[in-house]
Amino acid sequence: MDLKRFIAYIIIGSIILSATFIISYRVNILNNPITAAILALSFFSAVAIFIIALNPNIINPERKISRIDDIIVTISVMTYTLISIFLIKGYDTDDMEYISFAINYFIHGLNPYLQSYHPQNVGATYLLNGNIASTYIYPPLSFLIYTPLYLTFILTHIKLYYINILNIIFEDILAIIVYKEGRKREDPIATLPVIFIFITSGLLAPSFAGVNSSIWAAFIALSYVYKGKKSGIFLALADSFNQIPWLITPFLLIYKKKDIQEVLKGFLISTLIINVPFLIWNPYAFLHIITLDEKTIPVAFTGFTIFNFTTLFNVEPWFFTYAMAVSGIFLIYIYYRFFDRLKESLWVFPLIIMWFSWRTLTSYFIMWPQLMFLSIFNINIYNTELPKFHLSINRKEILSMLFVLLVSLVSAGEISHIQYVDQDPIHVINVIIPKNECNSTYINQLYIIVKNVKNETVNITLVRVSIPNCLNMVWNFTKLEIPPNSTVIVLAYTHNPSLYINSTSFTVQVYSNCYISSYKVIRNFTEYNITLTHETSINTTRT
Repeated sequence: MDLKRFIAYIIIGSIILSATFIISYRVNILNNPITAAILALSFFSAVAIFIIALNPNIINPERKISRIDDIIVTISVMTYTLISIFLIKGYDTDDMEYISFAINYFIHGLNPYLQSYHPQNVGATYLLNGNIASTYIYPPLSFLIYTPLYLTFILTHIKLYYINILNIIFEDILAIIVYKEGRKREDPIATLPVIFIFITSGLLAPSFAGVNSSIWAAFIALSYVYKGKKSGIFLALADSFNQIPWLITPFLLIYKKKDIQEVLKGFLISTLIINVPFLIWNPYAFLHIITLDEKTIPVAFTGFTIFNFTTLFNVEPWFFTYAMAVSGIFLIYIYYRFFDRLKESLWVFPLIIMWFSWRTLTSYFIMWPQLMFLSIFNINIYNTELPKFHLSINRKEILSMLFVLLVSLVSAGEISHIQYVDQDPIHVINVIIPKNECNSTYINQLYIIVKNVKNETVNITLVRVSIPNCLNMVWNFTKLEIPPNSTVIVLAYTHNPSLYINSTSFTVQVYSNCYISSYKVIRNFTEYNITLTHETSINTTRT
């Protein structure tokens, strides 16, 4: 047991060390000397953990091992918190900036759900129609919870983007909740969950950079840990903060079925208290929180949307809503039907459902594995070995349901694909680098030849350029209509240096609402004359 515990310490120290190196690589240390100094000093946190792992008695030979665990977790959490606070340089996401705007509207007596928003210091979220997402679509607690901190910063003249500190605090709270559950049984892996705060901060979904998933995840953890009304209250807080926890809600309610009445009482009362005032204020505006991502441009790191985003297998956006609903209903039934065997598997189901989402951001997925530790500790408190899942009795039932699910998804996918192909109006024929940029290291304008293959006029709504390390470079372009069965030349450009093309290969995507046409460009500097000839012929045609 002690050997496993010390191995866990080594892993934690290694993750801390790796995270500081990765963050140092991403942060311009010359422009941020204080942050760089904090990162450099954080090296000794990892060293301290290594020393404790190799010499556990160095602290106190009589001290219980659980006390050493506390020290490891304390060092880790304090290191993470200190690094993260010094890494806050702005809102970093339009979510956090819009939250700040929503608080400002609210404290001035204006309904946040009736206002128009526009990002000022962060990147925008673009819609398929070419516009920027300009409405507030998150439940009320998403801005209410930051309001005390916001008002404090106004009074103390601290920059308002430091409300990101709350994301960091809740990341700490989540790590401590999970650790305390593991500590109850003095398990060697009890300290291991703290590595997630460094994995998320260094690689995937940094709380200091405007990702607030830690808040709803902490509420979900508390709902899982507590019973009765308290469980329902924390579940309501999670659901009133963000829509992602809605996916786990039916599974968590099934999990709590032994005292479901008390849980529901706490859940419903808390949900009504938080949400009803805004519903009464303006029902139509408030109900925009019941929204899906299908109106936004796809952003994908996993999931079925990869096939659509890369144009390998295009489907209509409605398919993603359908797939999430069908898979969700199927999984709820499976979980309820085989609850005794799948009781602690509830965290896996949101992952599966989100795989069918139109947008699959890392923040949609990364919190669930950390929450799984709660179930791991809970299983081993009462059982000496993990339960075995025997399919022999209900094999036919499960296989028949899987067959129905697959047929439903495949059939809907095929119908959606046929509809997409039939209605897709645009095709990118060629992409040409302008003469003055052919041998340039950076490219900030392109000529795109687009054909309308339909018998009706269509509009181009958005031009998106992607390079290997950036998939969301939306460029400006000349607005024009494409007549039926015609070809036009679109000038796409950007004046934002962060959106310049600096790669030898890149992909250009042209959107006409949800219809996407892609064209991959591989720069070959030896083909300069060919490019010039092609461009000259096009320019002659235009004149």
